[in-house]
Amino acid sequence: NDLTIISAYKNTKIPYGCCEISKGGALKSIKEKPNFQFLLNTGFYIMKKNLIDHIKKNQPTDMDKFINILLKKKKKIKVFPIPEKHWIDFVEEKNA
Repeated sequence: NDLTIISAYKNTKIPYGCCEISKGGALKSIKEKPNFQFLLNTGFYIMKKNLIDHIKKNQPTDMDKFINILLKKKKKIKVFPIPEKHWIDFVEEKNA
């Protein structure tokens, strides 16, 4: 890979019934307390050294924008998922 994004599974349970509606507002379905699983970007990356050439010197670079540039350049990017319990969001822990 040119870039590997370390990601973590995150399960989120909604404690309410959720309504799915049509454009006109008619109820299509209702799901009681659904659980969703997302694959989150942990902010950890493994990249080939030559990718640094794509970063402008002495300018801040947002990783999401940088990754989109790499996608447009057809670079090989993959995601390495880890279990939710193996990752702690420092910001989340700080506010807990």
